Amino acid sequence: MKQFFHKHRSFLLVLLAIIAYFVLSLDGYHHWDESCYLSEAAYGRDKGYSCFPLDHFRLHVLLVTGLVSLLGTGWISLLLIEIVYAFLFLGFVVHAYLLFARLFPKKEAKYTALVLLFLPISTYFGFKILSEVPALFLVSLSLLYFVRGYECLGWKRYTLFFVSALGVLFSAVARMDAPILFFGFLGAVLAVSFFRGQVFDFRFRKSMYCSIVVTLLFLVCFLVMFVGFHFNPFERFISSSSISSVLPFVSIESHEESLGGGPASENFFSLVLKVFWLYALKFLIGGGFLYIFVLFAFTRWKEPVFQFSLLWYALTTFPVLFLLSWSELRYSYLNMIALAILVHLGIENVKRMVKNDALVRVLYGFCVLISIGLLYNAEMEVSERDYKQTLQYLKENYPSVTILTPDSYNDYYFLKFVYPHVFTVEGKSQEFYDNPRIQLLGDNVIRDVGSLNAIQGNNLNAAYVCYHQFKKHTFINKIMDTVKGKRTSSSDTGTCSRSWMWNSNDVSLSKIEQFGPYEIYEVSINEDKQT
Repeated sequence: MKQFFHKHRSFLLVLLAIIAYFVLSLDGYHHWDESCYLSEAAYGRDKGYSCFPLDHFRLHVLLVTGLVSLLGTGWISLLLIEIVYAFLFLGFVVHAYLLFARLFPKKEAKYTALVLLFLPISTYFGFKILSEVPALFLVSLSLLYFVRGYECLGWKRYTLFFVSALGVLFSAVARMDAPILFFGFLGAVLAVSFFRGQVFDFRFRKSMYCSIVVTLLFLVCFLVMFVGFHFNPFERFISSSSISSVLPFVSIESHEESLGGGPASENFFSLVLKVFWLYALKFLIGGGFLYIFVLFAFTRWKEPVFQFSLLWYALTTFPVLFLLSWSELRYSYLNMIALAILVHLGIENVKRMVKNDALVRVLYGFCVLISIGLLYNAEMEVSERDYKQTLQYLKENYPSVTILTPDSYNDYYFLKFVYPHVFTVEGKSQEFYDNPRIQLLGDNVIRDVGSLNAIQGNNLNAAYVCYHQFKKHTFINKIMDTVKGKRTSSSDTGTCSRSWMWNSNDVSLSKIEQFGPYEIYEVSINEDKQT
């Protein structure tokens, strides 16, 4: 047995790491965008089930659509799709490891990949059906092909560069900002090799030539997509009309306005404040307390590998900070690989200083767990466990109840996907985003309830399900509640106030139960308003 463990030690450690990652990341929470992807994949944008313009996240939506076509809808299908995305993310980590193996010694490559796997933001992406996951898979594969092409000669090099450029473009079709990661890598290689002569095996002149070739191939592929298929994955940043203005042989109208209006349009003082307080802090949560190790990496500031990693981190962070007019934790996905390298360099420095590898590993593990706990404020709006308990409670205690959801696409779209036989659509009104949704459990009926008359006319036994404040169940969350006391949010927060009923004098809402963030209110018409 001892020989078996010694012989297969590396495989067993990798397997243990994957299991630990699954345990840490399978939290049952979902970002609000996931409901949109699932509903569009299941029921089609032609029937109104879409939250995004046609140019957004198409490859990601097509992937989800294919999975839904194969697996169907419901809770089991949702779990299976989540598992597919978890393995897609693992594929991204494998690509990163293969990239590290071409840059570092094999042992360092393995440890850096493990750091990447257990970054707080990595556990956030686990089992999330988000566009960043296929984008990371494709763009990391493109980086790997570029490095392999750099090492080859002749037609094989250009073939690999073409595949690399194509992968970068399709990563943009999955998520429009993904190419920043690829071109940030090229920029960091060129800058450091220019001043230092060489970084890893990259020499400046050869790197410049290869970068120009792959960039030109990328532009050719983009033009083919733009002219031949009238599709612009960068519509949010560069409108199709702007591109058409410099191409005399094609005329394509924009489907929407380019993003604009971000912090770059503000004065310098407000820009600095907004970038730091609103954006940078969210990016720091993506690495959590592991940034402590990054500080120790600065003692190696003269080394090309540190300069490259720091510059790559900057080139994949600041463009996003200055372009977007809002920020979320997941937007820091572009700097994950560079951050993992910096953290690894810092860990190695701490090992040299402390001279106790076991102690450093314990410290690293502690930082990982605490940092994951800080994700309780990450952007999420669905809790599978709490929603299940909420609806189970209503079915058992109020079997003929009608469920009213807030004026929020997220709640209805998610429920529609996981309870397809209960929440069935018969038409859809234009007031979808203006009215709360109403469902008749078991009767396969859906109606828009936007007034008192609608409630009276249907003689409903109704329950309104909403939340004031959405927070994950984490030990950090529990500690904060114990220290500060549980805070009761005002009525204008969360989704509860997204209904005309919330502030109406004609309807009474009586809270009857709560599961996690979800509050259940019994809806009744005031006596003086009854007909």
